[in-house]
Amino acid sequence: MNIYKIFITLFVLMVVTMPAVAAHANGDHYDKGQSSNSCVSDQRDKYLNHEDQGVSHSKDYRTSKESRNHRDSKKWDKPVTPEDPIIPEEPVSPVEPAIPEDPIIPEEPVTPVEPAPPEDPLTPEDPVTPVEPAPPEDPLTPEDPITPVEPAPPEDPITPEDPVTPVEPATPEDPITPEDPVTPVEPATPELTTVNPHEGNTWWVGADGQRIALINSNQAKDPTYAQLVSFIQKDTTDQKRYTQTYACGDFAETVHNNAENAGIKAGWVSLNGINHACNAFQTSDKGLVFIDCTGTPEGGECYDTTVSVSAGKQYIRVPLFCSNTYFDSMGTVKDYKIYW
Repeated sequence: MNIYKIFITLFVLMVVTMPAVAAHANGDHYDKGQSSNSCVSDQRDKYLNHEDQGVSHSKDYRTSKESRNHRDSKKWDKPVTPEDPIIPEEPVSPVEPAIPEDPIIPEEPVTPVEPAPPEDPLTPEDPVTPVEPAPPEDPLTPEDPITPVEPAPPEDPITPEDPVTPVEPATPEDPITPEDPVTPVEPATPELTTVNPHEGNTWWVGADGQRIALINSNQAKDPTYAQLVSFIQKDTTDQKRYTQTYACGDFAETVHNNAENAGIKAGWVSLNGINHACNAFQTSDKGLVFIDCTGTPEGGECYDTTVSVSAGKQYIRVPLFCSNTYFDSMGTVKDYKIYW
């Protein structure tokens, strides 16, 4: 506002003083022109004096500079124009100062802009109501004391009044009591038949002159080769001594009857060509097998042997259980016959 007032004051002063300055400037210019053209003024005075002879003039008029200037301005037809004269009729107009753009007029004071109120202001008339916390669910108040939960009684508790009754063990089905003893099952008595090997009216006899008697059992069956070997190993017929009353036919008779009694079907074999006898067994896995258990006069073991019997073939015994014993050939077999 102070700057605005100073500017207005300067502007008013310039407007008021401008005419005086312009008049003063014109007077100075005219004096300068008169001073610079003094010779021209003297000649003009001489001319005027010559023209106006015999006419009286007042002393004031001739001597007064202002009067002479006034007279000269009327009668002088062609004044001398100085170089670049400043014409008094066209005074220099003062340059007005530029008015600032959009000046602020004192009559329209600037109204200060009030700040915008915040959204939803809190005024004293609308105090903030504090939010109360939500009560917990099912609060426990002093009026509602906590009732302790009694533990659930165990299922079927055992009390001193109800003693535990021991469980009796289950009675096995069909128990065997001393009153009912087990009666062992007696094996069925095998039916035995006696066969005397012979050919027509010729009977085979042993070394004692008695007929060979083969006792067969109806319960005897064909063995496996392993069952046969196991029986021969347990049988002790081979350990008997070979004598004049107990020879090869007697050894084969004894092995046959022992095998039938053990449930193994056996055969008695007569060998023509070498005058000898042995045994035959029809095994279920290896077919027909020939066994010879004839001992020696000295007796002993390692006389259980197997042999391959075929017509026209050498008869050579092979030990079953002794690998260090060897037998020589007993001759060639012409033919043989098995008696079951």
